[in-house]
Amino acid sequence: MKRWALISVLLAAVACGDDKAKEPLLVGGEKIPAKHGSLGGAGDKPIGPGMGAPHGSHGGMTRSRIAGLEPTAVVLKVDGQTFTKTDLDRTMIQAASLAGVPPEMLEAEMKEAFEQPAYEKMLERALLVKEAKARKLWPSDDEAKKAADDMVAALPKDKKLEDVLQHLGTNRTGFEADVRVDVAIAKLLKNIEAAVPAPTPAAIDRIYDDNKAVFVIPDTAEAAQILFKVDRGASAEVLGTKKKQAEAAKALVAGKDAAAFAKIAREQSEDSATSANGGDLGTFKRGDVFPELEALAFTLKAGQVGGPVQTDRGFHVVLGGGVTKGRALPPKEAKDIIAEREKVKAFMKTIDDVTDGLRQAALIERVVEPLASPLVDPQDKGSKVPSWKATGKNALPGMMSPHGGGGGAAGTIPNH
Repeated sequence: MKRWALISVLLAAVACGDDKAKEPLLVGGEKIPAKHGSLGGAGDKPIGPGMGAPHGSHGGMTRSRIAGLEPTAVVLKVDGQTFTKTDLDRTMIQAASLAGVPPEMLEAEMKEAFEQPAYEKMLERALLVKEAKARKLWPSDDEAKKAADDMVAALPKDKKLEDVLQHLGTNRTGFEADVRVDVAIAKLLKNIEAAVPAPTPAAIDRIYDDNKAVFVIPDTAEAAQILFKVDRGASAEVLGTKKKQAEAAKALVAGKDAAAFAKIAREQSEDSATSANGGDLGTFKRGDVFPELEALAFTLKAGQVGGPVQTDRGFHVVLGGGVTKGRALPPKEAKDIIAEREKVKAFMKTIDDVTDGLRQAALIERVVEPLASPLVDPQDKGSKVPSWKATGKNALPGMMSPHGGGGGAAGTIPNH
């Protein structure tokens, strides 16, 4: 269960705790522009499509019935098992940490948006645990201990488990219980996956023939930036000051190596999502960043410094990392991607069917209903247990998720 595996939550919590300066997903109801050149940092965009501030026009007043309950108040019952407000709060904190949202921000602005997804995930986990036990897949003490030890070993050396668990609103006992549940669900998913048939060669050929145009890797560029933030509508005086700062930074890095550029980026760049990494923007294709930034990055040779160029975000000094020409994928490579994707799609549909069946068969009492969230489809309360991510094995950038969600920005393959 990749999206909710505890090790991911632990590491996400560490990242949140170390980056207090990270730009929030939403500030005062204003969506942060996605195309500011940081390419996927937590501050780049709102969590849900078209999602405004979770509090909307009512400001600090909460509409949630659960928020005002006592910690021990029962909010959900699943086949006789009870879940309290405390259980839900802990699930929300873990969900938010995994999404890159620090707990303090969750309290301030985002809690309402996470309430329903966490509620449904809490319910879903209870159903999957019951199914794992029914299939005799409950982990032994040794399995659970090994998994817990592996997770602790994966933490950075300067982090203590107790500090991270406190950050997530749990303790050692709760951690060990969560680990056992995660191991049980992982075993269940593996058990289900083993029974899913692989796609036939004929099906793979048909999908390839129908979608040859998708299997083209676009031109890409690599770059790093030093950003001096300013709105286009700022006064001429402010714009002039910021541009001079950018020109001064460029003078410091012109003719220097990437390490010198990274040092100045860490010291001076005002883009919190990239400054810690020396301004690294990674690899991107056309349409991923501001047009002005894109135009410059695709003309720079590796090691060449350009700019400052102005975008809606401010003035960017850019270090070119080189341009890679696109290419069409050979048929075998494309068909390998299709085979992996179709296998994942079939597995995910099977999991969804199993989960839906468990929901229908269970005695579920929603003692206190969560507040409706823009993160949850009102027609589908299930949260789709395994997450799907486009990788080199199962997709090209832009391929559609098997669940129908966007996998990227460039072409999509229909759900056959």
